[in-house]
Amino acid sequence: MMETLRTNETFVLEKERCDLTANRSEMLAESLYTEAPPDPHLKRGIKCPQDLENHYSHWSYAKRYHKAILIIMIRHPIKWFQSLYNFRIREYYPTTMPETHKMTKGCFKGMQGACADRANFHDFLWRLGKTDGVISAMTLPWKEALKIPENKLLSLVRKKPQLYPSKTAIFIAHTEQLAHNVNDTRLSQFTSDVQSFLGLKHAISDVHHISPTKFSQKNKQVREDIEKRVINICDEDHVIIRKKLLDISQRASEWIRTYFLASPDVVVSSKEYFLEILKEWERDPCDDNNVIK
Repeated sequence: MMETLRTNETFVLEKERCDLTANRSEMLAESLYTEAPPDPHLKRGIKCPQDLENHYSHWSYAKRYHKAILIIMIRHPIKWFQSLYNFRIREYYPTTMPETHKMTKGCFKGMQGACADRANFHDFLWRLGKTDGVISAMTLPWKEALKIPENKLLSLVRKKPQLYPSKTAIFIAHTEQLAHNVNDTRLSQFTSDVQSFLGLKHAISDVHHISPTKFSQKNKQVREDIEKRVINICDEDHVIIRKKLLDISQRASEWIRTYFLASPDVVVSSKEYFLEILKEWERDPCDDNNVIK
């Protein structure tokens, strides 16, 4: 996705830059202008997966970068957890990861950021202040069945975090929209919608399909040891974490479909398809497959 967004009209910093999470907005601004070509019309961007979870980032986007627009990618929480857990195993080898049944709440030392609380994507989206707890008058097939108030779907409400309402435009997408089995028509539509959202004059190249991350490890013994450590979240050993993540998935699915998408500031490509994907969050993906990717 980042490579696709690098065009003659845009500039994206090479590595993930999470300066805002440490309240270093000045440092980020300096990099965006000193490392980019000297073109005042250039659209500048960064990638930081932690931004939505962070107080300083929310404040910065609302107060300092209020003209920024956001592209947010989400993934089924169960698939997200397995992917992150296994990524950390490879990244921090030979350090071991905790057993998954110990990771059903917040993150602690040794978890390397892989814990159930971070799968509450809807809680982090809620802090953007795009919803008011009222179901819109939109007519949707699933609308009549949804009676759950917004605050019942959220976990953060009970902790009374700071909200940062703004007019920031948001393009929300799901990794499944870029999966290898998505047809070319939908993929082309996605690319066109991203171009329109960014306000680019020229068409951007097709968004690349998302493929599982591959790790190159030359040492055969290390490779074999790593493969013994990676998990298949569908295994019986991971029932507890999967149950917790499924509860999060179901609440997130309803909140995003019912409340978040009702905001005029939120844009989505191929909306009906996006809704179909989110509807699948109500089910455990392991019900269909013994192995998920």
